[in-house]
Amino acid sequence: MKFICRHLPTLLVFSFVFALAACSKDGAQGPAGPAGAQGPAGSAGAAGPKGDPGTANVIYSTWQNVLFDSTFIKNGKDSVWSGEYEGYISAPKLTADILTSGSVHVYMNFGTASNPVIAPLPYVADSVYIGNIAAKGVIGIFANVDASSYYVGNNQTDIYFQYRYVIVPGGVAARSAINWKDYNEVKKALNLKD
Repeated sequence: MKFICRHLPTLLVFSFVFALAACSKDGAQGPAGPAGAQGPAGSAGAAGPKGDPGTANVIYSTWQNVLFDSTFIKNGKDSVWSGEYEGYISAPKLTADILTSGSVHVYMNFGTASNPVIAPLPYVADSVYIGNIAAKGVIGIFANVDASSYYVGNNQTDIYFQYRYVIVPGGVAARSAINWKDYNEVKKALNLKD
């Protein structure tokens, strides 16, 4: 008994060392245990940076064909040509509120859809003037030349002199950040499709 008590600590140390040496990493991975219960929700993260102004409320048309008519002034019994032509684009979402607090921009494509040459209205060059005026539900375009949409020959897909409007309601942040006279900038900023 004395022998066992005296050598017991040594035997326990050797047993422990042999037990550790017997463990190896060569064995196969055991199956995954069951999923634990859902933990409590964490605290909210920091606020992200302020995003760019949106354009969700901007209203725009497709490229429109517009036919112009001569305008006449009644002078007594006779009608006299006023020297102007006028055409109209329907704009059903153009409201009185937008007219008083928003902005209306009109663009003209002198070229075709495949070869565009776009300018904002009013357009003034040499002796040509093309302008616009907006009223509830309609945009009037007037000119001192016949600026009607047209095509050449039988190719009705290449139409010249088309018009498009962009309506920006009041309070839309995009209004001040865009150069409205640069159609390419407007197109990019508002993601307009031609």
